[in-house]
Amino acid sequence: MMKLLTTTLTIILFSFGANAAKVGTLYNYCSKLKSNNFEFNSLNKADAVFAGICVGNISAIINAGVNSCNIYRFIYDQYKKENRLSDEVENVISTGVKMLANSDMTNKQGILSFLNWAEKNPNKFDEFTFQNAYVFLGEPFPCKYKE
Repeated sequence: MMKLLTTTLTIILFSFGANAAKVGTLYNYCSKLKSNNFEFNSLNKADAVFAGICVGNISAIINAGVNSCNIYRFIYDQYKKENRLSDEVENVISTGVKMLANSDMTNKQGILSFLNWAEKNPNKFDEFTFQNAYVFLGEPFPCKYKE
């Protein structure tokens, strides 16, 4: 079962790689949407496309985190149900979920969290956004796998 847990963690990490926008680029796109009060209607066509890319990327990262959290929740529940929840298993799960978001957030909250984090970390602008999702999504909106 430990092998399944390790394999699951690997799959989860790769799923974040699907969203390959760099922090600086996504920051610029999301800033356009925020500066327009999260309204698409009055944006020009180019900025509306950029805003759509922002929402799409942040939404995809949120959804990957939520889906992965649900997998960890299922694994945790199974181990607990079968009375096989050891400290080692719980440590692997709790370590893995630190980078994952829960479902109690909106795209707007995710975007605002990203923008706030990015403004404080301009040194990360050349990194891929998903590599930092655990900081701007996982910490403020942690996976609640025990619920």
